[in-house]
Amino acid sequence: MKISVVVPVFNVERSLLLACFKSLKRQSLTSDDYEVIVVDDFSNAPETLSVLQAHESTDRFSVVRHTENLGLNESRRSGVRAASGDFVVFVDGDDMLTRDGLELLRMEAHRTGADVVTSGFQRWNPISKKLLIAPFFGIPFPNDLTERLTVLFRCDRSFTMCGRLFR
Repeated sequence: MKISVVVPVFNVERSLLLACFKSLKRQSLTSDDYEVIVVDDFSNAPETLSVLQAHESTDRFSVVRHTENLGLNESRRSGVRAASGDFVVFVDGDDMLTRDGLELLRMEAHRTGADVVTSGFQRWNPISKKLLIAPFFGIPFPNDLTERLTVLFRCDRSFTMCGRLFR
């Protein structure tokens, strides 16, 4: 089960992009078990471009370049089209994975046979300068519209594509 990690990038701050790439290089899976597809959505910040250029010729990373800014969703689609893995994980250019992040997601997919595997995550709070654990619930989203809105505004569910493994 090979995993394709899709990283959409548009003018991401250098230090954050380097930290993201470092976390992807240091995964506990072997290099044959995953690939990293970086989608440059027509970045024009020199600091972003220099990081992308440095990673363009590495064996595990490949860079797909857009000739115009198409946005996050189209960048993810471009990454999926370039993917060769059995599973896809989306990681934004300012995100980081734990060293065993991909391995744990893959193990859970293998154990359960699930088409989608999700996990908890932490968010950086720039005001408090601390990592906060984002709530993770394995329960379905409510059917009732009022309940859905209540859950949405309470931030009881995460709607991010990142950190989820998709078959």
